[in-house]
Amino acid sequence: MQKYMRWSAALVVLMLVLAACQGGGGGESPAESDAASQPAESGDGGGGTGTAADCEADEFGCIELAEGDPLTIGTALVITGANESLGLDSQYGAEVARTLKPDIAGHEVEFNHQDDGCSTEGGTAAARALLSEENIAAVIGTSCSSAGIPAAEILSAEGIMLVSASNTAPSLTAPETHEPFYARTAHNDSIQGAAMAQFVSEVLGLTTAATIDDGSAYADQLAAVFAQSFAEEYGGTITAEEAVSVGDTDFSGVLGNIAADSPEFLYFPIFVAEGALITQQARDTA
Repeated sequence: MQKYMRWSAALVVLMLVLAACQGGGGGESPAESDAASQPAESGDGGGGTGTAADCEADEFGCIELAEGDPLTIGTALVITGANESLGLDSQYGAEVARTLKPDIAGHEVEFNHQDDGCSTEGGTAAARALLSEENIAAVIGTSCSSAGIPAAEILSAEGIMLVSASNTAPSLTAPETHEPFYARTAHNDSIQGAAMAQFVSEVLGLTTAATIDDGSAYADQLAAVFAQSFAEEYGGTITAEEAVSVGDTDFSGVLGNIAADSPEFLYFPIFVAEGALITQQARDTA
């Protein structure tokens, strides 16, 4: 998984490089297959093909760089805490891509790294911090869907492209909630959750299951897709749908409630810290 995330992040950077090289005005942003719209790209005033007229005609204008100025790409990734391996791997991927393409239209690429905290608050803070720097060309991120939802809204409002290598929440690209300057290279939980339901039913041959989520956009939506698919498409029975909070350490109550109905399978798409503890404590729950 880490190797995949690293090269997925490298692909994101190269996508942004190619977009910037196309120049300003009249172009279209990279878009995911289920994106609701494809907005015009910002141009590069330092050697690109855009003209002053192109920039004035574009709702979001252009990035104007003097000769020799660097072109800055932001990152909003979880790079500290229990889930830091997810964000750091993407950050390493971005650095790999920069070695493959160190400059754009004669401007050296620089990064502005921000921590998305794998949270709504962290995504908001990271997006606002990046907006405070003049001439951010685009942003790689976020690591976590809960951070991606506010970041996509904030950056899209300013016409800044946000591309994620790991967000999977369905709402981020659903037509009714998709922000126009957001795209991703990761899969969608509507696919992942259904695939897990199929595996549990057809491969494992199980008919009952329970779920636990931590309230994050990622875990909540993925657990919901699994439960719906397992019940509606495969005739399984969901015996319980429980929720915990990020930072919890004692899951005996939740696990006891689930155990009362003796499900054959427990699905908990939860991040590192809480997920590890649930795994340990579930073994001790009768």
